[in-house]
Amino acid sequence: YAFSSSQQCGMDVHAIYSKMGNGINPYALDYPVCLENGRDSFYDQENAMRRIHSPSSQARQLLASVGPPFLSSEDHYKPCGEQHFTSYLNRDDVRDALHVRDADNIEWLSCSSRVKYSSSDRLASQINQYQDLIDMAVEGKHDLRLAVYSGDDDSICSLAGTQEWIYDLGVEPVASKMWKAWDAGNRQTAGYITEFNMGSQTNASFHLVTVHGAGHEVPTYRPFEALDLFRRYLNGAL
Repeated sequence: YAFSSSQQCGMDVHAIYSKMGNGINPYALDYPVCLENGRDSFYDQENAMRRIHSPSSQARQLLASVGPPFLSSEDHYKPCGEQHFTSYLNRDDVRDALHVRDADNIEWLSCSSRVKYSSSDRLASQINQYQDLIDMAVEGKHDLRLAVYSGDDDSICSLAGTQEWIYDLGVEPVASKMWKAWDAGNRQTAGYITEFNMGSQTNASFHLVTVHGAGHEVPTYRPFEALDLFRRYLNGAL
């Protein structure tokens, strides 16, 4: 919807946000949002849709370093971490250390409007890139290890949507390697891995990896599992 030119679409999205209530994080549905005094939740900052009411001091203390009950002991989520990081990067001493020119009058934001992207590029589907890589692998033209990972707590780029476009590529899962549970060495299920059949002419591989309880930015919400997943990928051990 963010790239839609339809005014009605924008109005409908605004209505959805206004109905779902305060404190819902669409990027990670089961995680709390930042409720510090004077701060908006991150999606309010980006979309300017509505503001979150400031909580009591007791509530702020509870939200300072908590996450959903399913978080492993290795993961620590701080709802206001992104806001604190933004404030840090905009400090004068940090700007000076990074050689940010005062004349540019730039404020650092996680999603900056100062960078101008081509509208046609933003609207272009990337699925064809994956289709080409899959087709080339099946024909024995490369041995790349392909992997797509997705947090199952994300409603912006949902796991259901990820599965839909992957299965539309025409690849078939290996029957004995569908939805195999994996863990990061702590005996807690970190998600599920599905391997797809790339044929006999290549050593290339293609996997879909889910990360349980992770939101849109997997390392933000499940850093311990994200690091283990990255190591598995680099070592060819998915």
